[in-house]
Amino acid sequence: MGFHMIDFEGNRKSGVIEWGVVSCVDGGIADTRTGLCRPKSPVSARDAIIHGLRDSMLVDAPWFGTHESYFRSLRRSGLFAAHHASVERNLIMEYWPAATVDGGDPGGWLNRSDWGPWVDSMRVARRVFKGLGDYSLEHLTDQLGLRTVVDEWAAQVCPGDRNRPHCALYDALASACLLLLCIRETKWDMQGLLKASGVAGLDQSQLL
Repeated sequence: MGFHMIDFEGNRKSGVIEWGVVSCVDGGIADTRTGLCRPKSPVSARDAIIHGLRDSMLVDAPWFGTHESYFRSLRRSGLFAAHHASVERNLIMEYWPAATVDGGDPGGWLNRSDWGPWVDSMRVARRVFKGLGDYSLEHLTDQLGLRTVVDEWAAQVCPGDRNRPHCALYDALASACLLLLCIRETKWDMQGLLKASGVAGLDQSQLL
């Protein structure tokens, strides 16, 4: 079972200004990629304080739209996942509204208008670790004892100045480690993860 954990920095106004992808296969991290992107409009001072990215750092970066073939090939090889997945879903749909790809679709999951179905690590964590109150990524990373392993991965694969929370690849690593922990705790397969993510059309009764 494989999936691609995605995190974007940016919003609908600025567009995606940083992306991170952590590909997971057979219960572990198999590959990581990240990149900076030129904003569609100036990055606000408030947002810059949060993620640390400023216009001057992005002026020579490529537009996010130039990565279309990469994300389509990525989606062809596995489902997308994200923490609070509607954010990443809405951002990618600002660029490419439809996820239709060439080739076979044995799982029936490729030709979707929203790049889904999406696995949502926040929703899954709510099912697995009930009663925590705060399901933000930073809180869960600390509360569930994942910070050390995330920092170890970040030291290996994140750019030197982008190895902290609110950096795209760092947050994708934290989200991936969280989802992998949920899988170990529950033994859920992809159907189980999608059910826990609230994907419409799936039988929710098995998780009650």
